[in-house]
Amino acid sequence: MKKLTLASLTVVVASMCLGIVACNANKRPDQFEQNQGQNLIQLNEVEDKTFSIQTGKEINENSQQSNKELQPLKVSISAEKNAFVRLPLVSYTTDSNLIKTSVPMRGRPDFKYDVFYEIEGSSLVVYKVAAAVDIDKDEVPSAVKIGKGSFAGKLKVALVRYPIKFIKVEKKKNSDNETTHQLGEFVVDEIANATHIRLDMTGYQQAKLQIKANTFPAEYLKGEWYYAQTVVAAPSSKEELLGQGDTQDQNLQATQRVKFEFSENMIKAVNINVDSRTDQTSEVNFATVISIPSAWKDYQMPRKGADVDLEEREAAETNWALRKFVALNFEQTKSAGGELSSTKVVSLEVTNDSFTFVLQNNESNIQIRYSFRKRL
Repeated sequence: MKKLTLASLTVVVASMCLGIVACNANKRPDQFEQNQGQNLIQLNEVEDKTFSIQTGKEINENSQQSNKELQPLKVSISAEKNAFVRLPLVSYTTDSNLIKTSVPMRGRPDFKYDVFYEIEGSSLVVYKVAAAVDIDKDEVPSAVKIGKGSFAGKLKVALVRYPIKFIKVEKKKNSDNETTHQLGEFVVDEIANATHIRLDMTGYQQAKLQIKANTFPAEYLKGEWYYAQTVVAAPSSKEELLGQGDTQDQNLQATQRVKFEFSENMIKAVNINVDSRTDQTSEVNFATVISIPSAWKDYQMPRKGADVDLEEREAAETNWALRKFVALNFEQTKSAGGELSSTKVVSLEVTNDSFTFVLQNNESNIQIRYSFRKRL
């Protein structure tokens, strides 16, 4: 057997050490330079992932909201699911770290909502996803219907927005033009050239919706309705009026069935309980039962190019007849044959096939309930 000399042994050991060093160098993890790599999200985490919001119990709104103007009316929610209701404030948890749980959330109690992210221009927008019946009525007007994919047919509601920059992350090279384990980040102009995005956490914007008290979808008011008008409260000196009703049109003809006719500044409930031999398409044959001043509305989250602003605004450029929502000024309601007087709205109750509002005359203190139930 050939003996190893001290010199040859030294060479072997040195070679082994070099091999270990090289091996360790290959196993060294990639890492960013100091103060880089913060608040970065890989693009595939944005494009492919979904999250969820799990709601809990209903929250007492009086303890959460000091601005009473946001909830001026009593609004009922029937037991069935409606596509037009004011949903309550709820507690919630979420697995998305981009939704701050201090943000108020309206929704169905003990319900799961899907969440996904979208890059729009230079923003990352966080959306809540659900069917229209599971979204608060004030969120619906500016919500967007999803056209394809697993959420097709549902509505997406913008919750929050973060300004972003497009970042390309790649390994740096040393002076010998060799690839190192040092990662560098480089700002690029287009998403096509990016591997990551950086969120500006200080530029966080929460969606801000317009107040839509007394606002109805135009479609909701179409069709035939049963109508009733009843005195529900009166001073003791006029208590004989309690329970009395007045369901006559302007021609003093009895009415039970009405339909709504629309104009730019007014909606009218007209009597359709007329002789079947009359022309049912002519407005001349339908006398007015009640009229309510109106303002036609459309809403949108405004855009500048591809960027979106989450402060909802009215879209005033559309012709009134094409707008999808109408705000009703119940305080200026005028019954057939009655004179306009000073009134205030006491309550408004809405379900998917009925609505009722109560007005109080500020001079007589008499309260009258106006009830409409859709003829199905």
